[in-house]
Amino acid sequence: SLFTGPVHALYDYNRCGLGCAVARLVVPAFAPILTGPGFADDPHRNLGYGFRMLGDLCMRGGEPALSLQCHALSVACGDNAFRRSRAIEAAHAAGDRAALDMHRNAYAAQWDLPETLAALKIGGSK
Repeated sequence: SLFTGPVHALYDYNRCGLGCAVARLVVPAFAPILTGPGFADDPHRNLGYGFRMLGDLCMRGGEPALSLQCHALSVACGDNAFRRSRAIEAAHAAGDRAALDMHRNAYAAQWDLPETLAALKIGGSK
């Protein structure tokens, strides 16, 4: 897609700084659409995949709060265990207890929560 193709190139070359810059531009533009009523990702799940890759780049780039925003949009495009686990990890890294609890609860409601994700705490030892 027009979105995922360029993001995939950034991801393949591990261009974290540029990925973070792109995320800062596209998250505010896409968030109202992707979280709005009636949105459904395209059949190929391109938007969700693109935002997942941006979230990974932001995490590697040292911007966990921006990573969390990207992973949350990825989940909004279509929930799956991998996307949700990335959102949990980003929430933990960002120190966002509310997001950590929300994503962990949503994960546990659909799948068996792995011990590694269940053990993540904010303000604790992990």
